[in-house]
Amino acid sequence: MRNNRMDNIKFFLIFCVVFGHMLELVDTGVWYKIIYSFHMPAFIFVSGYFAQFNRKKIISVLVYPYILFQCLYLLFDAVLIKQNLALLKIQFTTPYWLLWYLVAMIFYYTLISYIVNGNFRILFGAAVFLSLIAGMDASIGYYLSLSRFFTFLPYFILGVGWKSLRADQLRKSSVFKIVNVLLVLITCYVLGRYHFISNLMLYGSLSYARGHYNFIIKGILLLCGINWIFFFMWIIPSKSIPLITSVGKNTLIIFLLHGFIVKSLEHIGGIFVYSKAVNICLAALISLVIVFLFGNDFIGSLGKMVFTGKGIEKIAGYCRHQR
Repeated sequence: MRNNRMDNIKFFLIFCVVFGHMLELVDTGVWYKIIYSFHMPAFIFVSGYFAQFNRKKIISVLVYPYILFQCLYLLFDAVLIKQNLALLKIQFTTPYWLLWYLVAMIFYYTLISYIVNGNFRILFGAAVFLSLIAGMDASIGYYLSLSRFFTFLPYFILGVGWKSLRADQLRKSSVFKIVNVLLVLITCYVLGRYHFISNLMLYGSLSYARGHYNFIIKGILLLCGINWIFFFMWIIPSKSIPLITSVGKNTLIIFLLHGFIVKSLEHIGGIFVYSKAVNICLAALISLVIVFLFGNDFIGSLGKMVFTGKGIEKIAGYCRHQR
């Protein structure tokens, strides 16, 4: 049975992912910072919330799409963006741009059995510790998404353990809601008013030395991400919303495909040539079009057949049946 609230959250988050990438072509100011303070922490939390160890699913929905789209994006970048096929170098240890998420998910999913059977408080505390100390090692970076794996690990464990925590009971507390909203507003104000938190600190891919920050700021950002998650879990409705809830079921396909459009618009140029306010609105409109274009049930189902291992499984099943 589908969880409408989580599908609604996924819709909002995938829009923020697309919009955030689109803002890189327009303006990386306050809206960009606010989005990056929550969109991947919350997305990884949602992934943990639904996570179940299934070897076939890991290969079909994570490993296969990563190998496929790593090749497609590298080919796309060399041929259409750089227009020099000689620059094409197929490799799988350093994910192309947005594909870091798939690599991190592969590692997270292999840990699910240990997380489910372990002590949540100990595991979450250990994950926070690893997240903080990972920034001290400059050698941990984009290779196999290791920096982001450690940085976002607490959110995944929080998602896995959410139901056992009975955290949904907090929705009944008016005091909690008031404090939660106040912290969200303070986060937005600080990100918009002050500049000691840079964009580099929000990516989770750079060491403290390269990102020019420290474990205290990283700890604050971690707490902000957790507060955002609590906020979304009570503020976003649990009822089915026309179009929105159904799109929330197809976020993987949107995620995998939208990068081609963003990179194409960046290469073409001449799109965002108006005032900053108009450009931001235009970026939001284009993002919505992308989300609804790739997130409808037809494209979503077709995409899952073509871009995950489900299509191969069906073909293999058909061949076995024919025998």
